[in-house]
Amino acid sequence: MEARLSVSKIVPPNPRLLLDRKNLYRLLAQGERKGLVYISAPAGYGKTSLLAGYFRKRRPSWFTIDENDRDFGIFLQYLISSIKRSYPKFGTETARMVFDGWVRDQHLLLDTLINELSRISDPVFLVLDDLHHVQDEPKILELIDHLIKRRPPNLSLFLSTRMSPEGKIGYTLTKFGGLIITEKELRFRIDEMVQLARLVGYRGFSRAEARVLNTESRGWAIAVVNGLNALAAGRRSLLVNLTDYFDEIIRDLPEVEQDFLLTASLLPHLNHRLVSLIDKDGERLLKKILNRGIFLITLLDRKNHIFHPLFKSYLLSRLKDTNLPKFIRVNRKLGRYFLRSGQFSLGIEHLIEGLDFELVLSKIMANSEHLLAYQRYPRVEAWCERIPEEVMATPAGQFIMGEIRLLKDDVETAERLLRKAYLGFRRQGDIEGVAKAFASLLRIDLYFGRPIRIKRRVSRFLKEYQIRGELRAMVLNGLASAYSQLHKKKESIDVLKKCLKIIPRSSPQRLKLLTDLAVYSGQYGDLHYADRTLDKILSQPISLYERRSIAIPRIWVYLYLGRFNRAWEALEELEWINQISPNQIAILWKDIAQAYYYLFRGEYRQVLNHIQLHDLQTKAGADLIPYSQVVEAKARALLALSNYQEARLVVDDALSRMRKREIQVTGRLLQLRAMVYPKEDYLRIALRHHYRYPYYYRLAEVLFDCARFYLQRNETKALDYLKEGMDICHRFRYHFLLYRYLNERPDLLDFALRKRVLTTLPQPPKEDCFQLLILGPVEVWIEGRRVSGREWGWRKNLSLFAYLLINRKEPKRRDDIIAVFWPDLELKKATQLLHNGLHRIRQIFNREVVVYHSGHYQLDPALYFILDSDECLNTLKQGLADLKASRRDLAQARIRYASRLIRGRIFADLYDDWVEPVIDEFERERERLMGQLLQLGGDGIQRLLATQ
Repeated sequence: MEARLSVSKIVPPNPRLLLDRKNLYRLLAQGERKGLVYISAPAGYGKTSLLAGYFRKRRPSWFTIDENDRDFGIFLQYLISSIKRSYPKFGTETARMVFDGWVRDQHLLLDTLINELSRISDPVFLVLDDLHHVQDEPKILELIDHLIKRRPPNLSLFLSTRMSPEGKIGYTLTKFGGLIITEKELRFRIDEMVQLARLVGYRGFSRAEARVLNTESRGWAIAVVNGLNALAAGRRSLLVNLTDYFDEIIRDLPEVEQDFLLTASLLPHLNHRLVSLIDKDGERLLKKILNRGIFLITLLDRKNHIFHPLFKSYLLSRLKDTNLPKFIRVNRKLGRYFLRSGQFSLGIEHLIEGLDFELVLSKIMANSEHLLAYQRYPRVEAWCERIPEEVMATPAGQFIMGEIRLLKDDVETAERLLRKAYLGFRRQGDIEGVAKAFASLLRIDLYFGRPIRIKRRVSRFLKEYQIRGELRAMVLNGLASAYSQLHKKKESIDVLKKCLKIIPRSSPQRLKLLTDLAVYSGQYGDLHYADRTLDKILSQPISLYERRSIAIPRIWVYLYLGRFNRAWEALEELEWINQISPNQIAILWKDIAQAYYYLFRGEYRQVLNHIQLHDLQTKAGADLIPYSQVVEAKARALLALSNYQEARLVVDDALSRMRKREIQVTGRLLQLRAMVYPKEDYLRIALRHHYRYPYYYRLAEVLFDCARFYLQRNETKALDYLKEGMDICHRFRYHFLLYRYLNERPDLLDFALRKRVLTTLPQPPKEDCFQLLILGPVEVWIEGRRVSGREWGWRKNLSLFAYLLINRKEPKRRDDIIAVFWPDLELKKATQLLHNGLHRIRQIFNREVVVYHSGHYQLDPALYFILDSDECLNTLKQGLADLKASRRDLAQARIRYASRLIRGRIFADLYDDWVEPVIDEFERERERLMGQLLQLGGDGIQRLLATQ
């Protein structure tokens, strides 16, 4: 059997223009050394050109395969002829066996072929181009598999196909270490595009144009060439020159596959589930299309595929021109499917393409709370621009456009549109639409400062319409906002709690109500309730935008409760969200919150540096609330650093700005003025303001300032103010604020101890830091919880942590640590025990608690901890300062507290050889301070020290 062969199929192509693709040539050279290269990419990616360029100076055995080579005998004849063209003596026995009809004995035939290949003394480069035409033929696939498995050392096999390496051939390639090149490597880079432009004679091609071409073509070789030709001819569309090419490819397909491709172009991506929606035989057709390798890109999960963007544009245009009813019908079907599956944006896009505008408006309106929040309205506005004007003139369209105008601060236009929508819904009898439009009109009343009007309108509306559930909650939320604007926080909280009772747990509106409730509770002063509400929000699955909206309230609540670690975590989370989705307002508030974080931690110079570094006063100058926050942080830091003159300048400048803009001075600035100018009138004005608009944590601080002012003038008044301030702190459990307020005013604290208002020192909150107790049995506490012995696993692990903490100022070498804890063990065993101990410490705290660098170990310098030995010495130093300032009661309280920290034998259970220097240093410093206290103190202090 001998067929007439086409010589052109066994001659390597010789393209007129060949780009020197050095990176890919290096890859091919690497594959040549392995002896096996598999190039897989859709049509037009330059597979043939790449191989032709690589072998242009050599004589490979080349076989270009087409659909006519599916017969095993014909394929084998072409294969023998392609090798024979380079090596004339090859293939005599194999050709005779084919001619004599030995094709059926495939194994003997393949063994003969391999034997004849191995007899060739020179290297053999066999290129099988367009293998996808025959890759589903079992006999030919068996031949390729046999060639790979039994490949002689002198044979280098190059396979070029549109099909990805799957199944038997994929397994064989992986097993025998073949090099696989995909479309990812074949894509043109920008520098290659510039080089190609010079080759085709387009000299004016810039790198900026190359970047544009790269975005449109995604490095697809044929699109790059056509794009260069289009740009050289002054045209901007790449698709113009590619239409004929695509037509030619589509024309060769069966009609069923053509129809499937056109309909599948409507899908965002292709997988077995989605293609079944558009065609009942979709899975089988998708497999056929994948086998043909027609411009489909397989994604990393290997289950989803996408069309090349240019091919997708071509298919969509052709479907729209040839079968518009089907285009509309399938779009509507897909739109409804994506809406049901929760992919809202995708569903709306398909419904707009399917001209189902009424459904689009109804879905947008039903989800308006979610869609028109968090700066998402530009997308909704873009959808509305694609809807005809007559449809947008309906009440639903007017409502949506009114909401968008409201978000864009065009309040007058928004009010006009929403009134029209409200009246339109009333005429239609659409109660849901009426309630939504009414709630939006309430927001406009809030904007214009009409809280009294809101109360009247809400009561009238609820009498007229007996609405329940979410719609009632939506209207009541407007009433809560009105109460908040009237500074009636308690009433607004009560209304919000009613709203939460009447809406279902699954309602998206619930999250906003919880957020408002947390904010109002925090402002009212119930910080613990606000904290619990925020925890409830965080326990739900919420989006990044929603996390950003509650981040600032979380930070304030954590700071006022003294939970610095949690506040810092919330700050880091907010910064991460801002990096993913930048928002200037959120970035400003994050910087302000960070300044307050440093302020509450007592890092006053850091506050000033942070404000100056981020230029917060300038950035916040246009808005009253952030500006007053920045002014407060700066003035408080300056006061703490005793820079009274500059603090007064900052407050005076802020007050003059308010007066120039004719804005009512906030309670925050009134309080600051009373702090920098401690005058009776200023204090009285600030106190009156905070009684009228009670933010209780601020009211408590103003009361303490008043008590301090009257301390030398009228002790009875001072005592009354002090008791009232402490009552507020106890009622709302402001433990951290009480500690902070009184420690910032030591003369007031001494007065409180003297008058027996306080019997002991207010203690700092220790639940939010690492606390190590070593003045007695060693204990570690994390966030108010003692770490048990079972968690440490071994007593030495606790001692190892204490050792690193006490030596925290400098990194410790591994050998030094081993010499302390395991001096008698071999180095390998001791190192293993050290690593086990460090692993256990990281498990208890966090992965970053121990820093390792170049053989040295050190605790994280940013770790926030309290060491009771340091606390003991610091308290004694403060007591000494109080004695010098004649605050004897406060000094005695500090001495008692310092003495209570020592519980039994100092540094019990630790190792003497490294603890002794620490004990000596502690004892020396303690004895020095005690001596000074004895010297300064009178009989009372001496008796106290004698009893301790």
